[in-house]
Amino acid sequence: MTILADGTVIGSHMGVSDTSRGGGSTEQFGQWGLRMGIVRDIIYPEDKRSESKRFIEYTVEVQFKDSQGRTGTTPYSNVFLASAFGGRGDKIRYTHRAAKQVDDQGLGLGSKVVIGHLNGDRQQAIILGGIRDQNDKPDKEDDGHNYLWEFNGVQTVIRDDGSYELLFKGATDYDGEARSGVDRAKGGTKFVMDAKGDLYLAHDDQTLRLNHAAQAWEMEAVSLVSLKAKRGQVKVDGYQGVEITATDKFANGGLGAEVRVAASSNIVLECRSGVRIGSELGHDNLVMGTTYRNAQSALHRSMIEVLTQLTVDLASAGAALLVPVIGPPASSLFVTKAATDVVRLVAAIGQFESQSVSFLSRKNTTD
Repeated sequence: MTILADGTVIGSHMGVSDTSRGGGSTEQFGQWGLRMGIVRDIIYPEDKRSESKRFIEYTVEVQFKDSQGRTGTTPYSNVFLASAFGGRGDKIRYTHRAAKQVDDQGLGLGSKVVIGHLNGDRQQAIILGGIRDQNDKPDKEDDGHNYLWEFNGVQTVIRDDGSYELLFKGATDYDGEARSGVDRAKGGTKFVMDAKGDLYLAHDDQTLRLNHAAQAWEMEAVSLVSLKAKRGQVKVDGYQGVEITATDKFANGGLGAEVRVAASSNIVLECRSGVRIGSELGHDNLVMGTTYRNAQSALHRSMIEVLTQLTVDLASAGAALLVPVIGPPASSLFVTKAATDVVRLVAAIGQFESQSVSFLSRKNTTD
């Protein structure tokens, strides 16, 4: 390997000779130095100007200096982009920006690239990489050890503290400003892994956070949080409990907050110590259905028994009053018996009422 005075690097298998009188081949095969150029046009495989008919090619306006020290520019056509990995299975593909116009300084608004030549052949020019734009934001010492990558409004930053951020800003022009017709308000979506190990996914007031210190997932949305399983089920399992709260910030306006649970078949609520439904301030107890029904059945049996006996006693009392009258002494016995039956009936109803508190479960409350 040899390094020439002008910094040109040539391989050990090549030699150095005077090209000032090299004849016509000097221009064609004497391009051993690196040259800088500005991308002016993109040639797609479908373009009739394409040579490969397979890959994107470029027209690059190249700046050069000849052996006599003269400088100028010349267009290079059908320039290929070097491959980072050089294979089919491992590859990176991207495009350079091309612009035919120039800015107020006479510089092109296309990508600034470095050109190399295979075997010194100008017709086999390759884009090796790029050069920082003269109007790019300056580097700052405060940024420390960092990495920044930005392409068409998508930016990746790894900062000196090891934190990582992926930011979506929306499609941009060459200068990094929003492309015409792009709604900037839709940008601003961030994916962040900070130096504390927390993970954020955020856009304005909508956030999803993995809180490393609290060992918690935190989710907040402006209007709706939706969980849906097209197949199978959505399962929520809380070791120390599950709490779902609907907070109505506009309750005074009469909008009301509602938590709704709906199912096409069954809703099953299970808990070993009871299910609580409703607020803790004011509520009505729910009826314990089986307990209530058993007590009601016992009441009905008692009422049937007493009413049956009452019917017999009243019939007997009525018969004693028929002509010839048996007499008040005979009828009074049955009337007294009937009164006793009524007392028993009242007592059965009273017993049922006294037990009513036991029919209610304070583990089941509702407003």
